[in-house]
Amino acid sequence: MLIQRLAEYAAQSGTLPPYYRNRAVRWCIQLSSAGQALTAELADLADADNKAGPQIATPFTVRSGTRPPPMLLCDSLLYVLGLAREDTGQAGADAARRHGDYVALLRSWRASAPDDTAAAAVCAFFDSGDHQRLAIPPDAKPNRLWQTSKLC
Repeated sequence: MLIQRLAEYAAQSGTLPPYYRNRAVRWCIQLSSAGQALTAELADLADADNKAGPQIATPFTVRSGTRPPPMLLCDSLLYVLGLAREDTGQAGADAARRHGDYVALLRSWRASAPDDTAAAAVCAFFDSGDHQRLAIPPDAKPNRLWQTSKLC
């Protein structure tokens, strides 16, 4: 919902909020308002006109260094689900650390906005461990973006 509201703001004002950029978002986890996954796998947002997914206003920061930060709600599968880039112990440990940083950011958001139903739903989803049971389509790559703003 937060990303949708910011996108609506951008459409009305003609500019994106600070630290946001339009980017192609390929995958989405659809959640109920209680934080339960509505499907057993990632939803593919790509279509014939947008093979990499639709352009959506998303948080953006330049990443570099040994501990690049996660981005709220819309990030790569490396951060969101801990999907490693390759099948090595080092890559797996790196993906787990980045995923932990991502979940910590979500919890920080929930703590700063205790009445935000989207924050509560997203955190409930990750706190339950349901994200670990999602089927990942074979063409899902660790560097592709996903979002969780589609709350039903």
